[in-house]
Amino acid sequence: MENKTLNIKIHGVELIEKLIYKTQIKEGDVLNFEVTTQSSTDIANSLIVIFIEVVIKRADDQNAQVATMMIGCGFYVENFESSLEKNDKGEIIIPADLENWLKGLSISTMRGIMFSELRGTQLDKAILPIIMVDTLVPTEKKLI
Repeated sequence: MENKTLNIKIHGVELIEKLIYKTQIKEGDVLNFEVTTQSSTDIANSLIVIFIEVVIKRADDQNAQVATMMIGCGFYVENFESSLEKNDKGEIIIPADLENWLKGLSISTMRGIMFSELRGTQLDKAILPIIMVDTLVPTEKKLI
């Protein structure tokens, strides 16, 4: 496989969902962060879109969600169709290393959005931990 140079720039970031459930968070409560990612392409606009969903749950009761947030990060790819390969069905294939890099950028973007959006709430100390993209586990969950 030949090396290709991709020119990519951030096209936009959208906050798709923000839910904070009525609940009491006390000092010392431990929270878990369930992170789900999904990649998509928008051929007409030369975009790769990465969706990130974070569900915050109480560690002592995994059924007790305290908040959910979802964002979409769009990345414009110059020469989209000639730079990226297609599968047998004609769908764009996002190379794994590129997809992981974009997911890492999107998760970091989510961390900043969560910090800003949760400031002043009882979840203002709920900071998304650093996540190594290569440790994410595949899931069948569809975000879009």
